[in-house]
Amino acid sequence: MRSAVVFFSLTYLVSRSFFAAAAAISDGTASQPSGLTPISGFLLFLGTITPSLVALALTGRVNGRAGMLALLRRVVLLQ
Repeated sequence: MRSAVVFFSLTYLVSRSFFAAAAAISDGTASQPSGLTPISGFLLFLGTITPSLVALALTGRVNGRAGMLALLRRVVLLQ
């Protein structure tokens, strides 16, 4: 149970940080193109894939490299 709480808490904090930074860069509007649009888009992308990155990081912390590779193998086999 504790690991699920850690996962969801960390995912929420990290993804919201990326989304907040993207919103701050674009001033909260999606219609005004600026020179920082690629950075904002990249931050949105990072915020979107944060659950996967957090899962990999926590798996690596608990199970080491072997655990990370096993997780990645399962993901690739499901495709």
